[in-house]
Amino acid sequence: MKIYLPEDNYEKNYDTLAVPYLSAHQTADDVFSSFDGRALHYEVYQADDPKGTLTILHGFTESIVKFLPLTYVFLNEGYNVCLLDQRGHGKSFRYVENPSLTHIEKFEEYVKDLEAFTDKVVSALPGPLFLFAHSMGGGVSAEYLESGTDFYTKAVLSSPMIEPAHAGVPLPVAKMIFGGMVLAGKKQNTLFNRPDYTGQDDFESSCATSRARFDWYSKRRQADRTLYNYNPSVGWANESMKVRGVLLKKGAPEAIRIPVLLFSCDNDNMVLRPAQEAFRKRVKQGRFVTVANAKHEIYRSTDEVLYPYLETILKFFEE
Repeated sequence: MKIYLPEDNYEKNYDTLAVPYLSAHQTADDVFSSFDGRALHYEVYQADDPKGTLTILHGFTESIVKFLPLTYVFLNEGYNVCLLDQRGHGKSFRYVENPSLTHIEKFEEYVKDLEAFTDKVVSALPGPLFLFAHSMGGGVSAEYLESGTDFYTKAVLSSPMIEPAHAGVPLPVAKMIFGGMVLAGKKQNTLFNRPDYTGQDDFESSCATSRARFDWYSKRRQADRTLYNYNPSVGWANESMKVRGVLLKKGAPEAIRIPVLLFSCDNDNMVLRPAQEAFRKRVKQGRFVTVANAKHEIYRSTDEVLYPYLETILKFFEE
């Protein structure tokens, strides 16, 4: 029986069903030392009779907490689940004190963190090993896979950030603007001086289509300063503009050695679909699925969209 936590009574069902189940199956809530000695937070959940292990990598301004409902689903399907708070997010190391600000020095640090997490934590768990990555996490995972590693058996990239949206400004111009701001010493400044997170979340302008799933995380975010991530720094924006060039450089997607399932949606204003299509076409074992009636966070869609999405992922793992 599939257990997908339907939207009806979502908060109550999460508290009464998912919380005790996750607690009973959690085997790690800890930190590890990444490639540069920075402490990164992670959690591990082990299934009763595991048929594999899934690593979940969140996106920009997200956290482990946001993916606990998905963790509950995959655990019930028999998969161990490993989750990482990427640097600058959640309970992991941060370069800046402001919890609303999300900063990175070099995008490659995310990739090296994933490699270190894989080596130090994931490798101890039984295979086959799968990777599920959303948005920025998808960009991180794509670059990691382009190294030619076949440590993971299969990868799902959901709304991956092959190229972030840049407000209609041509990419070379955006690079010039952000690069100039970095050179001017504004690397750790909030981009365009946007206000910090206020504790108020707007569903209508969000990347979710399920009000119940949106409200669930908003409630937890408002109560926990480690989940306040909201704005990009100038440095993060500058690094994000370089991602497309890295991921689509000559021979890079072709170096991916494992099957990749890429989800795109029909209403995404966070990442650019043409870059996703260009990437997928060059991955030797790449599949492209377009999800209708969804926004950027497909995993926070309404039931009628979410359920087929999850079924497609599970079928992909089991093929």
